[in-house]
Amino acid sequence: MIIPDILFLFSYLVKFKEIVIPRVARNLRDIMKKIKDLDLVALLEDITTTHYETGEKIKLYKGQIGTVVMEYDGTAFEVEFSNNNGETYAMETLKTEQLMLLHPDLVLSV
Repeated sequence: MIIPDILFLFSYLVKFKEIVIPRVARNLRDIMKKIKDLDLVALLEDITTTHYETGEKIKLYKGQIGTVVMEYDGTAFEVEFSNNNGETYAMETLKTEQLMLLHPDLVLSV
């Protein structure tokens, strides 16, 4: 019968919403809390900004890598974006939700 299948699916979705989604969100918050000064981070969205030296408009793309140079109460970070020669081309204050912490070294499971 279709009705028991629908009820099963509905109960599964309710359990998913109540158990899995909060757990994933909690894990993401825990990961984001670990961002600190000098960490490498990647943008989670495209942003438009100005060039650090020239003042020209530039676009930073999702996935672009920067270095955290200052933390603001764990909710926002000053991130420096530089080229391979170490020359800064952008400096942005970004919210935690806009960043992903990168792990360039092996992360041992706890």
